[in-house]
Amino acid sequence: MAKCRKYNERAEKNASHAKPNNIVAAVVQKVEQYMNSFLLYMFDKCENISTKLSVAVNDHGDKMQSAVCHMLQYMKHYLEHLISRLSHNNVDETDARLSSQLSETTEPEWWHQVSITTERTGLTCQGP
Repeated sequence: MAKCRKYNERAEKNASHAKPNNIVAAVVQKVEQYMNSFLLYMFDKCENISTKLSVAVNDHGDKMQSAVCHMLQYMKHYLEHLISRLSHNNVDETDARLSSQLSETTEPEWWHQVSITTERTGLTCQGP
């Protein structure tokens, strides 16, 4: 619960840059505050998962680890973009920065060679 409070405080600070002058603006500001809080939380989760993956995955899981880490890195850039859009008025500059960051995050060469199958298997119950 303490973590949620931390994210809410940061979101309130970011939202305080624009003071609403009517009820609609106040509602929009509150929604932006909640979105900002959620995005900050997701940003921290992405960093935690990425760190744990680099420690936990064995040699045989290198390709999977690499794929997940690339995905998390891409998501991290996107979350940074969303947070800054909620926090700042200069959207064009933020969009340009995000575009350059996302173009730097490339897929690994083997990415398209991996085949993913989604076969459904039925669960079976065995009686005693």
